[in-house]
Amino acid sequence: MIASARSTTAKAKTLIHDNKKKLANEKKNMEELEATKSWVQQELDVHTSKLEALQAQLAMKKLLSDDELRVQALAEVEKACQRDIQYFKDQIKSRAEQELLFVFFLFCNTPSY
Repeated sequence: MIASARSTTAKAKTLIHDNKKKLANEKKNMEELEATKSWVQQELDVHTSKLEALQAQLAMKKLLSDDELRVQALAEVEKACQRDIQYFKDQIKSRAEQELLFVFFLFCNTPSY
């Protein structure tokens, strides 16, 4: 019976020793995983920051494009207004010339007494 107890104690000590080794290995693996997790988080932060900067640049480009389109549209409206103004000026000038010619025609064709 004492021999059996000693044998059981020896087996238990061996199991405890093996479990301590396994625990040490698992702690080492856990530390490596934590270090990897920390590195991945840092990389993610860097890439997230870059992505946010690129998104901000893209948003600015879109805004600039909208502004550029707005400027172009205003320029086109201004050109159209200038064409309309020139058309009306030409019409007024033409009408005035026609009236002047009509008056001149009447003056020249009126008998003088």
